[in-house]
Amino acid sequence: MPISDEWLEWTRSNLKRGVSVADTRASLKENGFSDKDVKYALKKALPKKAYRDRVQPAVTAQSKPREADPTPDYEALAYPKLVRNAYGDKIIPLCQTQLQLFTLPEFLKAEQCDRLIDIIRSNAHPSQVDGYQQQSDMRSSRTCNLDVREHPYIAEIDDAISRALGISLGWSEINQGQWYEPGQQYKPHPDYFPPGTPEYARFAATSGQRTWTFMIYLNKTERGGGTHFTKINRTVMPEQGRAVCWNNLLKNGEPNPDSEHAGLPVEAGSKFILTKWFRDRGVGPPFVR
Repeated sequence: MPISDEWLEWTRSNLKRGVSVADTRASLKENGFSDKDVKYALKKALPKKAYRDRVQPAVTAQSKPREADPTPDYEALAYPKLVRNAYGDKIIPLCQTQLQLFTLPEFLKAEQCDRLIDIIRSNAHPSQVDGYQQQSDMRSSRTCNLDVREHPYIAEIDDAISRALGISLGWSEINQGQWYEPGQQYKPHPDYFPPGTPEYARFAATSGQRTWTFMIYLNKTERGGGTHFTKINRTVMPEQGRAVCWNNLLKNGEPNPDSEHAGLPVEAGSKFILTKWFRDRGVGPPFVR
């Protein structure tokens, strides 16, 4: 797919507000654009001298054999911008002892949520567990990937999540939309991949373990549908635009069993959420300002 004018404008805007070339390149690559298209977008977005100074050295460096990834700095990953700013009306700590758990009221506006709900309704399919065929006894919902190549509007949401958390998009997965109807739920589970399992080998051995989960409720359910953190006995109820964010790892990088949570059954109405996961490996610098 050739890069569109809309994506060229997104690239210009990204660089103009200070996002690094590396992070911008990583985001474009993550969204399926070829090296040729990425190079074209950066060249169009930057003045000639800036392109030569900021892009060409990186391209040359990429031609060298890639060194092995260093051990992730889990201590730093446990203290991104969101944690450091976690007091006041915008970021509210719900727990910081057993689990790093925060809520961000009114993270998205109603019109943003409604637009995302329309996209999810049009694209959702039966959910999977660990990438395999749906297991209705464990997870009975519908999901879809929110691919910015098909819906460039979602790039704005991506950017807002990255800036709020303080971790680069190059260290994240594609957004996932989820849709629950009455009686549907997701039974207790962790978001991390248990080390030593086939799931870990398939999903984390190369791309890295999941660190932070950033989840946004897109509507308020009529009844039920809360997110229950089983080990700390804390339930967060859906409110339109509210984000909930937690770290799936301990500060030493080990999986945190206290991050286990469940999507409680929806009792009346529907529930729509957007979820983005971050990893302990990625492309470019891990943190954004």
